[in-house]
Amino acid sequence: QDKCINSDNNTALNNLTGNSQAAIDIDWDGTADQVKRWEKWKLIDKAAEAVWNRNLAKTVRQNRCSNLSSDNASSSSDSDFDNVPTSMKDLCLTAVNSDSAITSFDDAMSALTEGPFVNWNLQWDNGTSRIPVTGSQPWEKTYKLYYDNGTAVQYPSNSHWANDSRATDNTTFPGKWAVAHYLQEVMWNLYNSEWNPNGLTGSEVEPRCEFFTTTDNISTYCSQLPTYIEAQSVLANPSRLWGGDAIPYFINTDDTRIIRRSSNGYLFDDPQSTKMLYTRTFPKETFNGSTTWDSSTTYTADQVFALIFTFFESRSKTPIPSSPIYGDLNSLSSNQKAWLEWKVRDLYTQSADEKDMFIPLLNALDNAS
Repeated sequence: QDKCINSDNNTALNNLTGNSQAAIDIDWDGTADQVKRWEKWKLIDKAAEAVWNRNLAKTVRQNRCSNLSSDNASSSSDSDFDNVPTSMKDLCLTAVNSDSAITSFDDAMSALTEGPFVNWNLQWDNGTSRIPVTGSQPWEKTYKLYYDNGTAVQYPSNSHWANDSRATDNTTFPGKWAVAHYLQEVMWNLYNSEWNPNGLTGSEVEPRCEFFTTTDNISTYCSQLPTYIEAQSVLANPSRLWGGDAIPYFINTDDTRIIRRSSNGYLFDDPQSTKMLYTRTFPKETFNGSTTWDSSTTYTADQVFALIFTFFESRSKTPIPSSPIYGDLNSLSSNQKAWLEWKVRDLYTQSADEKDMFIPLLNALDNAS
């Protein structure tokens, strides 16, 4: 759609956020219409109508052509226009001024809008087309899509082409662009419980994949979307990811392939604090570079504590069991026990444990007997 519409209008719509609207007279009746960012299709729809609706005043039809892009292969460096020798706007004007050019206009528009991802030649084993077309002129053509089981595709009654006079029922698509739009929804209108609860679910996406081409594995990628939708719904749910646990609840913490990091947590994660702890408990001669310890070396109680404390983890990444029995580790597997770590909090928090235990402990270190 960005490549089909007038570049100025496209820029104005791209600059919109949320439900903001831009004032654009898309039907050229002299009154500005309020257009949202995702309603670019309306500009194309009004311009396309100018080609086939001869009941409109000719000047209105000509003006509506300005809704379309003036870019072509010569004027644009965009590779998408390499096969568009004449701009959409000029073709629209030519079609309006000369009905014999309508076919050229439709072909050019199809190159950008009908979607090369659709397998328009899809057939059953007996050679019957699964995307039959009726009508001879481009502006008369309608399409139907049939699933492999022979059932006709039914589009929602609120589809924006549903009121087209050619859409005699909700299985008749009024033009290739309507077919392409219906199928292309699998790219952007996917279900998400948080921001798009009415989007396409996996079971609604999968049948549409039947109509995609196998070129570049497009149909294969489409068939994987249901798994993606389900994964997004589960794995990207904020309440599950950030529910207060360090590891999301759906991860099997008893999986032995998830191995706890066994490095010396306090020493390697916070070396400055380790040095401070050692210098407070050992005499300065300990660090002269020639001091050695062996099996006969004796230590004071605070020095022993300092050495043990080195192996405490200074931060917690503990997966909390689903039904923990605090103080009782027997209910945990060996692998889960390996993940248990102890967190040392800020000394100035409001937690009673920290104030009642660690501050006196530090005072004891400062006044060791």
